[in-house]
Amino acid sequence: MKSLKVIAPVGRSSNGFTLVELLVTMAISMVIVAAIFSTYLSQQKTQLAQHQVVEMQQNLRALMTFLSSEIRLAGYDPDSVDNIGIIEATKNTIRFTWDSDGNGITSGSGDNEKEEDIEYGFAVADDADGDGQADSGAASFCRRRANVDSSDTGFESLADNIVAVEFLYVMEDTNSNSIYDPETTLSPAASEFDDIRAVTISLLARAGRADSDFLNTFSYTTASGVILGPYNDNYRRRMLVTKVKLRNSGL
Repeated sequence: MKSLKVIAPVGRSSNGFTLVELLVTMAISMVIVAAIFSTYLSQQKTQLAQHQVVEMQQNLRALMTFLSSEIRLAGYDPDSVDNIGIIEATKNTIRFTWDSDGNGITSGSGDNEKEEDIEYGFAVADDADGDGQADSGAASFCRRRANVDSSDTGFESLADNIVAVEFLYVMEDTNSNSIYDPETTLSPAASEFDDIRAVTISLLARAGRADSDFLNTFSYTTASGVILGPYNDNYRRRMLVTKVKLRNSGL
């Protein structure tokens, strides 16, 4: 029996690929690699944006928790010795005293006394016009120990990238209508400080970095109804509003 011989077609090698096949394969591979790289970049940008939002929210909530816990104790005076409580109340700043150690003293050079006259707000350099909005777009929100010597400014930064703050004061309800509808104000008179029963705090924060793929066209409303924005920039922002009842007011 004769053996059969397989003959390759003319112009085609049975031992490899043609140049056209290689070019098509390379083109398909490049498309696949480009798609994978594009997906990777998209996921990376999404992850970065989520990280910025989480960091911003944690920063904002931590600040609000700390701020609320101390304002809640304004006027704490277990020995009823000092006339203490809120001593400054504006829309952008609040200052109060409290007798944290119960020794009847809220002024002096002792370490405890330095922590018993507290002010919250932006540094003057960051909010020169006193409107409660950082002049440069965002700044550190500060806690200041007002009762310190001249060698100590008393300022400490609590949170960075804070855009705006508002303190809205809820007064004692003196309306004789059997309904709880107390008046609120952004600027109570000094004679009304003892009538403040709660403080509604509005804080607006922004991310630490701009996101070129995001345009912020949102507006944010404070507790008093002030509208902030739209900023029309690339920063993500979050607003947090909390009402803090003063435990020691009106006692």
